[in-house]
Amino acid sequence: MRRPFRGIATSVLALVTVFFAASAVVSELRDAMNTIWRVPEDTTSSAVRSIFDVVKDRLLLVWVYYSAEVLFLGAEFRRAYACRFGSMCVPNDDLGRF
Repeated sequence: MRRPFRGIATSVLALVTVFFAASAVVSELRDAMNTIWRVPEDTTSSAVRSIFDVVKDRLLLVWVYYSAEVLFLGAEFRRAYACRFGSMCVPNDDLGRF
C-alpha cells in the first residue's frame, strides 16, 4: 500500500535541505568574490542589517528558483501541446523516447 504522506514529507525535507545548502553556497561564493576583489568589509553593520542581508539573499534565491521552474514548466507545456496537436513531435528511434 502506498503512503503519499511519506513521499510529500520526504520531498519537503529535501527541498528545505537544498534551499539552505544553496543559500550557504551563494553566501560563501559572495564572500570569496569579495576577498578576491578586495572589497572592504562593512564594519558598521549591525545584527539587524546582517539578518536583513540573509533574508534578502534567500528571497533572491527563491525568486531565481521559481523563475527557472516557470520557464521549464512553460517549455514542458509547449512540448505537450505540440505533441498533442501533431506539431514537431517525432519519436527518436535510437533512444526509444521523444
